Amino acid sequence: MTPVDPLGAFHHTACGHITDIAGQRIAFLGKIEWPESMDLDHEAHTRLMTVEPGSVDILGTHDGPYGMSSWRGITQGSRKLTELIERLQPRLHVSGHYHHQNGPRHYGATTSYALAQLVPPKVRRRDSLPINPRQRIAPGSIGLLDTRTYAFEYIHSPWLADIHGDHLDLAALLTATPRDPRPPR
Repeated sequence: MTPVDPLGAFHHTACGHITDIAGQRIAFLGKIEWPESMDLDHEAHTRLMTVEPGSVDILGTHDGPYGMSSWRGITQGSRKLTELIERLQPRLHVSGHYHHQNGPRHYGATTSYALAQLVPPKVRRRDSLPINPRQRIAPGSIGLLDTRTYAFEYIHSPWLADIHGDHLDLAALLTATPRDPRPPR
């Protein structure tokens, strides 16, 4: 896992990687099932399909399982990801990609949640109408998990609206936020 921000709060994790965080065994799979464009990483998907069922607590993915929603009459989600969830049987699955909060949904023993788009665009592409001119974080784009009870909730708190803008002053944030030099467990 590689930190991607100066605070070390966010990390990039390679497709197919499995790690232990806060006593939870977590597997990751990026990309979406969209042949010839951005298809799931075949090697990572194949590797995760060989993992012993029940040995992963949480599965984090970019794409969502097949049937999670529909757009313009097209059923959305990944059949390959649904097969992976059915194989691994993690207690929790969390995804993104579809830009709206969706869940809980149940796939056997797995409860699945999709997060909303973190920061919707300033304007709608097709007609340049303003959508999010202040670059506010979207409600439902962040979730909170209690790792003891597996209670999951989407964050809709009003304070999210206070975090916005194109120019985040990371230097001020770094000096205002004390950091623990120890790596997370």
